[in-house]
Amino acid sequence: MNAKTKKITLITVVLLLCIIFTCCLAACGDPNNNGLGGNEGQIEVPSGNNNSGNEQTENPGENTPPIVTEAIGDYAYKFLTKFNTDFSKRKAASEEELAAAEYIKIELTSFGYNADLVPFTYTNWKGTEYNSQNIVAVKQGTDTTKQIIVGAHYDSVSAGNGIDDNASGVAALLESAKYYSDKTPSCNIVFVAFGAEEVGLKGSAAYVKGMTEEEKAKTKLMINIDSIAGGDKLYAYTGADEESQAILADLLTFGKDLGLVTQEGKGSKFEYGQTGNWSDHANFKNAGIKFIYFEGTNWDCDIDEGTTQYVDSEGNGFEIMHTSKDTLDWIEENFPGRAKKNVSLCVKSIINLTE
Repeated sequence: MNAKTKKITLITVVLLLCIIFTCCLAACGDPNNNGLGGNEGQIEVPSGNNNSGNEQTENPGENTPPIVTEAIGDYAYKFLTKFNTDFSKRKAASEEELAAAEYIKIELTSFGYNADLVPFTYTNWKGTEYNSQNIVAVKQGTDTTKQIIVGAHYDSVSAGNGIDDNASGVAALLESAKYYSDKTPSCNIVFVAFGAEEVGLKGSAAYVKGMTEEEKAKTKLMINIDSIAGGDKLYAYTGADEESQAILADLLTFGKDLGLVTQEGKGSKFEYGQTGNWSDHANFKNAGIKFIYFEGTNWDCDIDEGTTQYVDSEGNGFEIMHTSKDTLDWIEENFPGRAKKNVSLCVKSIINLTE
């Protein structure tokens, strides 16, 4: 091999080594490059406080993809969609009610809770005995000598799909439990999904009956969520005593700009901030436990017995609960975005009460 040939060979080898070295750098320089544009298309969620609507996130390194979190209300709306299609019939003591209970337990378990199905029996006015169940999960707080109970019934009537009454309440309960899955509240929170509410508040009655006097004494508050998705406004109610009214006043101050209101006693048989005993809060009230009760409705019309969910342009009140209108499809068609808005506001209010 002459000198000229050696020179050409040396240059060729050097060029090949440079190409190989450059390729190695490109392969090692971005471990997240998967051929899909790196971080393009990923959503970076800013951090926020507890009431911002977003969970706080961190981005510990430049090459770590940002964590995509859900805004408050997103999980609840997915739950409503699931119940609207897969668990639309949940009559008390039925196999469908049990299937819904088992699904709720699975969801709570997925958040890290030790959730229990607690069976109970009840009798109807004919003396016939039926079986149902509550689902119970506990989040331990800083002060374990006190507790707040968050409850909502999951059974429904035959009409409609039971989305307003009361998949919406369970959706708010579950999202509140999800929120606390990686946080520590000030005291214990007991999440309870009640069965057989529609046949006489049987699930909450069984739960209260099973409470010891010590448990009743340590319960600071019971939060009841019932039929919040379809009403024109989200209302919060409480008892007549001074302490309960003070809790309500603080809550209304928090929710003022968000649209939370109460019943003002105008032309009603109920005093300011109060309502009837037609939901699960009644059993806790009768046991001497303070409560806050959330309901979606509209009191700006004539209300006799029961509640009115929405008002037409002429001021006439109509119900969604216990009718064929109680489906997510009907609510979205007639009040787009209302279900998610009301449930989101309720979750934020529950967090405000339980922090």
